[in-house]
Amino acid sequence: IDKNPVANYKPLKDPEQGQKIRYWTPEEMQVILESIPQRYKKSDATLIRQVLTFAYLSGLRKSEIRAMKWNQIDLKNNIIHVNFHMNDKDVRAPGRKNRKPYDIYMSTQLREIVDEVYNTYKRKHGFSKTAFVFPSQQSGFKKPLGNHTPTRWVQQLAEFNKMDNITFHGCRHSFVSYCTSICK
Repeated sequence: IDKNPVANYKPLKDPEQGQKIRYWTPEEMQVILESIPQRYKKSDATLIRQVLTFAYLSGLRKSEIRAMKWNQIDLKNNIIHVNFHMNDKDVRAPGRKNRKPYDIYMSTQLREIVDEVYNTYKRKHGFSKTAFVFPSQQSGFKKPLGNHTPTRWVQQLAEFNKMDNITFHGCRHSFVSYCTSICK
């Protein structure tokens, strides 16, 4: 990794809160990803693996991932501009949860999944730079992935693997676990 992706994260304010944070270790995440083709039909399995891998390797919130469009990803400079989120009314809104945009630099692994997603969609009807990175499977590129869909996937995969349900937000915490594991 060229730049430490967690360098700008603030530490937890309440040390006891750390005991309540749920996440999957890198080994557990590998089990989850490997189980996807067993749990879902092939047409769904690819998308589910791509979304969960993207979440795991980027540390982005679900609202930021759902709002992500291809014009926010600078493939030339390996940067993702996080400057939109899906708000409580399921409307794409500027900024992120706290309204302050930021950029993340893609690691080699994150870039690989971004390239895979891009290659999956680039030849499909309706694709453009203003298309959602993870579009609705029913409504196409002009609508984002459903709000509860990724949450449901995490719950179903946790049950399938007899693991704790970390919720989709737990992928964000799992990202930090992953980053600390590669820094050893």
